[in-house]
Amino acid sequence: MDSVGKIVTLDDGTNLKYKKLLLAVGGSARVWEAPGADKRGVFYLRTLDDAKAVIDAVKTAKRAVAIGGGFVSFEMCEMLRLAGLSVSLVIREPHYWDPILDGPSGRMVESALEKGGVKIFRNAEVAEVDGIDSVNGVKLKDSTQIPCDMIIAGLGVFCPFDFAKEAGILTNRGILANEYLETNVPDVWVAGDAAEFKDLILEENVQLGNWVNAQAHGRIAGANMAGEKKPFRLVSFYTMQGFGITIGFVGDIRPAADRTIIPRGSPETNSYARFIVKDGELVGATLVNRTGELGAISRLIGENVKVAGREEDLANEDIKLGTLIS
Repeated sequence: MDSVGKIVTLDDGTNLKYKKLLLAVGGSARVWEAPGADKRGVFYLRTLDDAKAVIDAVKTAKRAVAIGGGFVSFEMCEMLRLAGLSVSLVIREPHYWDPILDGPSGRMVESALEKGGVKIFRNAEVAEVDGIDSVNGVKLKDSTQIPCDMIIAGLGVFCPFDFAKEAGILTNRGILANEYLETNVPDVWVAGDAAEFKDLILEENVQLGNWVNAQAHGRIAGANMAGEKKPFRLVSFYTMQGFGITIGFVGDIRPAADRTIIPRGSPETNSYARFIVKDGELVGATLVNRTGELGAISRLIGENVKVAGREEDLANEDIKLGTLIS
């Protein structure tokens, strides 16, 4: 990319001139580096071709292993179980989605997985992938052997931005942008998973990877490239369901020392939320079987409602969250 001459060069050598440029490069699946992970039968899930390859493999496989404790592994475990496969899940952490979820929330997710027939190996890592050319199992670092015909590696994503960095565009975890999704280079915007942008609601730089955020980014970036000056302002959320459980994340759910956690509901009733408060304001929440409250939570965050002194009201299930908005 030549940001001075306003030229981008494709991998086939084609040069394209631009007046305005949008970087919507998304994220790339992290490559699993376990010994033997290059064998046939190891799959990632990021592109349409990836999905087609998994669907084809499921037709003949009997046993599968999922690696990682996030969205991809959860959804793939359900798909594999619905297809009739025996499924094992390997996670390095002590519970699912640690540290995004606390222990009680993570164990609720694990209980749903186990009731659905998934065997979970916690605090575990793969030492090597067994097989000659194709996968026939994995060996864990504690020497446990898990036979399988296919492996789904869900290890998160990274932003492929080296070309942008070389062109003088500032980067961190993602491609840095202001509230208008403009980079530091004139006439270059960024949107979607790759954008690390100034969030006007949370008053800090954030990077979010979900459809809601990406679609809204596209609208704002497109309008600004066409000459408008619209700031991006949205409380992002993501929900998913499977194995009879519904999980929702809203706002900024990153754990940090300067944040207070307020619980609502309880794991014992199979309905549990965690509100994340910073400087007296609600900034995020994790929800297990409580996504009906997502709308009110989004308003509390989006309107920067002060909740200091009302922590008991947030925790009290008898008090509707909408009444805290004034």
